[in-house]
Amino acid sequence: MSQTITYADFRDKILVDMDLEQEQFISPTELIGYTNTAIADAEALIHGLYEDYYLKTDTFDLVSGQAEYALPTDLYSDKLRRVLINKEDATNGRQNKYRIRQLKQFDHILNIDSDESYTYIFVNNTAGDRKMRFYPTPIETTTGGAITRFYIRQANRVPTLATQDQATIDATLIDISEFQSYLYAHVKLQVARKEKLGQDMQFAAQHLAAQKKLLVETLSSRIPDEDTKVQQDLSAYYDFYYTDESYYNI
Repeated sequence: MSQTITYADFRDKILVDMDLEQEQFISPTELIGYTNTAIADAEALIHGLYEDYYLKTDTFDLVSGQAEYALPTDLYSDKLRRVLINKEDATNGRQNKYRIRQLKQFDHILNIDSDESYTYIFVNNTAGDRKMRFYPTPIETTTGGAITRFYIRQANRVPTLATQDQATIDATLIDISEFQSYLYAHVKLQVARKEKLGQDMQFAAQHLAAQKKLLVETLSSRIPDEDTKVQQDLSAYYDFYYTDESYYNI
C-alpha cells in the first residue's frame, strides 16, 4: 500500500516530472485546483465501487428538548451507513440498544409518541446547514456519546491560499494513498491541456485511462477481509420483537 503523502510532496513531483520548476505558466492556485479536481474524480470512483473505503464514526449525546443535531462536517453526500443508540433505560437501569432508522414516510410523524424509538430525517433549514432531526424529540439528556454514527467521509481537499497559509497547505495530507498514480496522471493531463502540448496531452490521456482502469479493477475485486462466512440477517426479528421502529420504515 502506498504511503499517505503531503501536498508539498505531491506538488513537487508534478513540477519535477513536467519540468515546471522554473515555469510560471501554471500558478500555485491553478495547481491546487487541478489537484482537488483529481481528488474529487477519484473520490467519486471510490465511493461508487467500494463505499466503505472512507468509513468513519463519530459520537454525540442527546439533549432534552433538542430535535436537530449537526451532521459530521466531512460527511459525503448524506451517506450515513448506520446510526446506533446505546443508552441506559431510566425505568429499569438496563442498556437500551437499537438502530435508529431514517424515517421514510413523513405521515408517520403524526403517530409518533414521545416514548417510542427514535427515527430521523435530514433537514436543510438554511443554506449549507443540513442537520438530522429526531422523531420523537428527545425528552432525555444522555451522556458518554450514546449516539454512534457510521458514515462515509469526504477525501481530504487541499485548501487555497485564500483560506490557509502556505505551510498549512503544504502539510495537507493527500489521503487517496493507494491511487496516487491516478491523481498524478489526472493532474498531468490538466497541465498538458493548459499548456496545449499535443503529444504530451495524448500520452497523459492514455496514462490516465490506464490508471483509472487499474483503480476500478482494484476496488471491484476488494472485500473487507478474508472472512467469507455469510452472517445470518436477524434484523427483521429484532425489529419485530425489540423495537417498533420498523413501523416507520414501511
